[in-house]
Amino acid sequence: MISDNVITNNVGASLSLMCSHHNIVINNTVYEEVSGIFLASSTCNFIVANRVYSNHESCGIGLAYSSNNTVEDNWLTGNYQGISLGYSPLNILKDNIILNSSYAGIGVSDFSPNNLVVGNTVSNNQVGIKIIGSNYSLFYHNSFINNVNNHYAAMEYYPINFWNNSFGEGNYWSNYTGIDSDGDGVGDTPHPLYIYNQDYHPLMSPYIPGDCNHDGIVNIADAAKIGIAWNTTKGMPAYNPHADLNMDNAINMADAEIIRKNWQKHV
Repeated sequence: MISDNVITNNVGASLSLMCSHHNIVINNTVYEEVSGIFLASSTCNFIVANRVYSNHESCGIGLAYSSNNTVEDNWLTGNYQGISLGYSPLNILKDNIILNSSYAGIGVSDFSPNNLVVGNTVSNNQVGIKIIGSNYSLFYHNSFINNVNNHYAAMEYYPINFWNNSFGEGNYWSNYTGIDSDGDGVGDTPHPLYIYNQDYHPLMSPYIPGDCNHDGIVNIADAAKIGIAWNTTKGMPAYNPHADLNMDNAINMADAEIIRKNWQKHV
């Protein structure tokens, strides 16, 4: 476990794991470095709840030739690139806040397939999500807000990725121009991204855990949706996939607990 350190003003990469496995890197502060937290040829690590900022020459958190890692609940701002994956499949990027990157908030490149990117807030970067030569990753419940370009892909590679989950929910894009005529918080028309790729179920508000109706606040309206669908499972008439917050095909106390934890959170 590497935890509770303040790391700054080093010449090279500040916190590097090389051929290292099953580590926990948690609650560190890393700033004003060439790069922040960097993994190479490393697997099954947890990079959680770190603050990484003002690393202007490289990435806040970078993975190279690394798989099966979890990068979760980190705060990254003012880096050249927020999170970078290169030759790195099967990783989870979850619930990170990525702001003010001069190159890209999230970069997925050089054959980094089958990653899960969920619940991240990516705001005010030069590019929100940049994909070069990587396929078959799944992106949903991310919020891409006021980036100069919310998305970019290198067209010569024609990458194919997936932009919504099987529950009919995608991502929030601040440049989406569609409407929501039925008021379920999901746009009626897809949000086009690049060739062969579109978000078929774009959200109308930035994603907040527990916001069943996607109106930008967790309140009694969301609790009511849980109540109406209480103790139903997928396939039953009253089952509501938007109320199945943990996506286990059942609406029960676990979903109500997500509402409780996020009560009154808002955009």
